Amino acid sequence: MEKNTTRLIKIWADLGDSSLKVIVQLPNHPPQKLMMGSRVVELDDFQITQHQGSLLVKSYPQTDAWIRLGTQYYAVGKLAEKYAVDATRSSEQKQPKQMTAIPKLLAISGVIQELYDLPPRWELDLILLLPYPEYKFAITPENDLKTELTKALSEFEFRGNRLRIKLHDLSCKPEGAGLIMLRYQEEGGADWLLKNKAVVWMFGERNTSLIVYDHGSALGFTNNLGFYNLVATVQTSSLGQSASELTTVLLQVGKDLSINNPLIQRLATTDKSQKPIELEQLVKAMTSAKRHLWQQLFTWATPIIEDASELIIAGGAAPLYLDDIEATFPSIPLYKAIALPSQQTIMPPFPSPPKPPEWDDAKAATYRRNWGDVEGEKRYRSWLAECDERQNLNYSQQLELMQATIAQGDAAPSAQLQKKATQMIDQLEKTLFKSEKSTELESSDLTRFVDIYGIWKGTKHEQE
Repeated sequence: MEKNTTRLIKIWADLGDSSLKVIVQLPNHPPQKLMMGSRVVELDDFQITQHQGSLLVKSYPQTDAWIRLGTQYYAVGKLAEKYAVDATRSSEQKQPKQMTAIPKLLAISGVIQELYDLPPRWELDLILLLPYPEYKFAITPENDLKTELTKALSEFEFRGNRLRIKLHDLSCKPEGAGLIMLRYQEEGGADWLLKNKAVVWMFGERNTSLIVYDHGSALGFTNNLGFYNLVATVQTSSLGQSASELTTVLLQVGKDLSINNPLIQRLATTDKSQKPIELEQLVKAMTSAKRHLWQQLFTWATPIIEDASELIIAGGAAPLYLDDIEATFPSIPLYKAIALPSQQTIMPPFPSPPKPPEWDDAKAATYRRNWGDVEGEKRYRSWLAECDERQNLNYSQQLELMQATIAQGDAAPSAQLQKKATQMIDQLEKTLFKSEKSTELESSDLTRFVDIYGIWKGTKHEQE
């Protein structure tokens, strides 16, 4: 492939605790979305060497992201999860996002460089979403995020390749601002903003925040009542379930907290005779922790929300409290930028065609050492062929599943919608901000991108 000679790349990044959401804009190209894991773990050179030696084929940058910055190594995303433990997850969630922003942004830049075959030197315009307090700090003259990021980008390694990126511009926005920007454009602009009090309620893993636009004046409120508090409370009453296991289940079950829920049943660790007792204790712990956290959120948020013209809810944990919000604020128009738990697994993702395994000289040499030149190369080629066959079989099975889903009449519209959304980011506008329940809200990926998409859309609107 011919190298892409584009020099100035624009990136809109939402460094969420559950995933990194990125919109990438190359000149004269349509915007593309990128999503990868958000974990960050510091490694040493021995661990990196061992990891590289364990790879049988060339891996994808999104799932095998590691950087070297000076003498330090960091794994980001899926690779970081391999080395991380629950204890580090808890400490990460208590840190400001700015503390881990640089390794994440370097990894994102490296992934983009590989995916779009960019040269090792290019320039970057970055728009970054931050929690409101961090946003306020980031825009002060005393903050050195831009200086540190400029230095880090100027020379680092991504998966062993040296990159030198010039930070052309850095702009920070508060989380939730993208949602307001979309509503601002939908309602016709400044007149709507000046006449109303719009509130965005973000339910995150580390904290919960309110962004208020009160007749044109912007305010932000944040607390530490994040979703991880609920998980930590439940974990103290569990029989060894990890925080990651509990997080996955709690975000999927929604309000159906019962021992008959298959998702909750999978958490059981005891034998058949003790399983009902364990599950009952677990459900009681979940129900109690959820109720306690809501009482804290209610006490904190009500004075701010009660006279709002409209309320927009977003964030991965928002579906847990949807019923409570609707019951507490019945007279306030509610906009849900969320995917409901029952909707998240209706439509399987559209599979990407597999890439043939690439020849790896180092692996081939290992086979030759073990079995001799001729037999070793024969075995290595056979192994590559088996990998390719497995990938194609898996791809065919995914296609069959997708075709079967599309064949169901009531599922076809959402299937077509998701297909379009993967091809054209503007489909987000057609799936979000529905005040009524809608079958279109069936892609959790789309709702994860809505905040950063709103920032992108607002920037584009300003430039037109």
